[in-house]
Amino acid sequence: MKYLDKAMIIYNKVFHLSKNQNVLKEQVADLCIETGASSYAIKLLNELISVDRERPDLLFKPGVLFENKGEGAKAIIHFNEALMMDRENIDIKLHLARIYLEQGMIIRAEKPLNEILKKDPDHKEAKKLLRQCI
Repeated sequence: MKYLDKAMIIYNKVFHLSKNQNVLKEQVADLCIETGASSYAIKLLNELISVDRERPDLLFKPGVLFENKGEGAKAIIHFNEALMMDRENIDIKLHLARIYLEQGMIIRAEKPLNEILKKDPDHKEAKKLLRQCI
């Protein structure tokens, strides 16, 4: 963790020197996601979201990170906001359904799964998850 702390200090200084901070922050957040530094990635992504709330991909990324950390409630908030902007996104619906199932919210899980199967009747994972609702 020592190296991560040093890297965060360096990145914060670089952000202040950069002409296009947001592009750089997004690149660093993606790098942090790849390397497992999810807390710093979430911090950067939340900063980007506060500036640009119209990008569902920015809302989706921290949702996945929160889901991976076992923080379903926070993930649901991000996924629902992303889904409001991109109602056809199957990935968002799958993530929501998985979390709802994990939390025992069977009825809530059914809706996104049925929407996926309406669009793609052969979607294997959606079928598998829907069977868990029965």
